[in-house]
Amino acid sequence: MHEVNLWAEPKHPLADLWVERFGDASLLGMLPRSVRFHSLPRSRQYPRRVLGRRTDEREIRRRHTTLIGELEDLAPAGFIYRPEWRPEDRQEAVNARWISDGITWRPLARVFEPDSDPDDPGIELLVTDAPDDPRWRTWWLVTTAHDLVYMASLVASDASWSATPYPGGIDISAPTDEIRDDLAARYREWLPRPTQVPT
Repeated sequence: MHEVNLWAEPKHPLADLWVERFGDASLLGMLPRSVRFHSLPRSRQYPRRVLGRRTDEREIRRRHTTLIGELEDLAPAGFIYRPEWRPEDRQEAVNARWISDGITWRPLARVFEPDSDPDDPGIELLVTDAPDDPRWRTWWLVTTAHDLVYMASLVASDASWSATPYPGGIDISAPTDEIRDDLAARYREWLPRPTQVPT
């Protein structure tokens, strides 16, 4: 039994797009037409710095921006959503890292397990328009790679694709099975080992 999305009212435009595209799929789950790519050679999880060089961070940016760029050639990025952690959660401190001048976050949904405690408020998700500034995207990808922020997903303006980086990789949900399989074939060196069959 998967998690349930309880959409905020008034609904954000992404809510209807999401339901049209993904049905009742959880905002925090693995989506249809998905494939997972690793960020670093030999499937290392975290970037290393050797004598102050940031070679690993450059490789993460190269791989992730390449894959996201492939998706943006099909449809522009439209939204980014993320958790807003409660004060009692150990990850609450990361909320402050998302505060940026000119960015307004709106409630998107709460995600919870169907059989959870009735008093459990679930995980609140906030959404904003995808920032255009490439420096912001670099910050997002690098801080996620270092596990300084958790699970922020970039979604197309029509919700036809999504990209969710995490420490060690990025999950891509493509518009079609054919596009997913093409990405997996062209960037097969970035697939987990042993080679993961797309789901």
